[in-house]
Amino acid sequence: MKTIFLILAFSLTTFAQIKATTEDGKKVILNADKSWDYVAPVDTNAPAILYVYRLKETGVYNKARELRIDGKEILELRQGDFVGIKIAPGKHVVRSNKEDSEIELNASGGETYFIKLIVGYGGFNQTFILSEVPKATAVFDIKKTNFIDEKQLKSSDVNLVKIKPE
Repeated sequence: MKTIFLILAFSLTTFAQIKATTEDGKKVILNADKSWDYVAPVDTNAPAILYVYRLKETGVYNKARELRIDGKEILELRQGDFVGIKIAPGKHVVRSNKEDSEIELNASGGETYFIKLIVGYGGFNQTFILSEVPKATAVFDIKKTNFIDEKQLKSSDVNLVKIKPE
């Protein structure tokens, strides 16, 4: 039994990566093979990217939903659509319609964020819920969506990201 535990513990540590900082402040990762990789610094002044998407669903409310950022109507998001938007670093409030849920996002420059518009059910009513999702989930989901039709834009000063995340 002790042998199995030691082998398992050794196996887990051989595949782990250890993050560290060098004396001169550079971020590095120690790989399992004991090699070092430098981590590129993130430009904190660069815009963040926000992806918002809505999967295609059958038998649910099909009308497009407003997407608002900081109270400003940006676009109407239809089923099966996604949008990528460059946003300034800092705090933002993302909302779908006036009465739906909202997410407060504290965006860091150079980072990417993912929000999914989900339909929730309560009796005979449908509620639309915004949910921040992990990158792996969003990348998988967004493969099944299409970039918005730019006619859906309600604001002309939106800096779009037209490629799907990887």
